[in-house]
Amino acid sequence: MFSLLKHNGYLILTFPYNENSYVRNVYELPGSSYGKGAPYVTQSYSRSELDRWIKENHATIVDQEYWQFWEGDHWTVGEQLIPPKSVTAEDKHQLTCILIQRG
Repeated sequence: MFSLLKHNGYLILTFPYNENSYVRNVYELPGSSYGKGAPYVTQSYSRSELDRWIKENHATIVDQEYWQFWEGDHWTVGEQLIPPKSVTAEDKHQLTCILIQRG
């Protein structure tokens, strides 16, 4: 993705996210409300993976939002919240939206 950006170009991404822990496939977690047996996986990234990816690509996070969609700690775990809530990094969240700038 970064190779497609011009210098100082921007990338906006939204993906399953938990500030503290990575999960290879959220559909395999106990309490996941759907996705079991799907022919694909859905990873949930954490600060560690995000920071490493940003550093490797000489980029900067310009802005980051955190969203709570579920009552559990990870994407699809627990009861779904409708509508989702915008929260802080310290609050329970399962999704992030980031604005990244390529250096």
